[in-house]
Amino acid sequence: MENQGNFMPKQENLNIAIRLAEESDVEDYKKIRLEAVDKEPKAYNITEEKAKKINERKDGEWLEDLKNKNGFVYLVKEGNETVGMAAAELDKKIKDTWLIRAVYLKEELQGKGI
Repeated sequence: MENQGNFMPKQENLNIAIRLAEESDVEDYKKIRLEAVDKEPKAYNITEEKAKKINERKDGEWLEDLKNKNGFVYLVKEGNETVGMAAAELDKKIKDTWLIRAVYLKEELQGKGI
């Protein structure tokens, strides 16, 4: 009998790599982050005003996200295409606590064990 308590989706045979973003990844990061905000604004509690500010960010601001010593960004790649991301940063108020800022995976890859 199959374990009914197992909620892990079956992993498909995908060419997926998850790695820490580097400064040279700034365009891939910007593109996937803007896609996340556009496709899932409710998940990020994004109002129209906040979305406009995010879309108007300068390239240097995107780069600062990747250079942040108190945070990190991981990119999910399928071959050469960036298909997802995750970002976290240290909480400024609570010592030794990390805050998840964003997690996104393209819809067609959700539920595939990534």
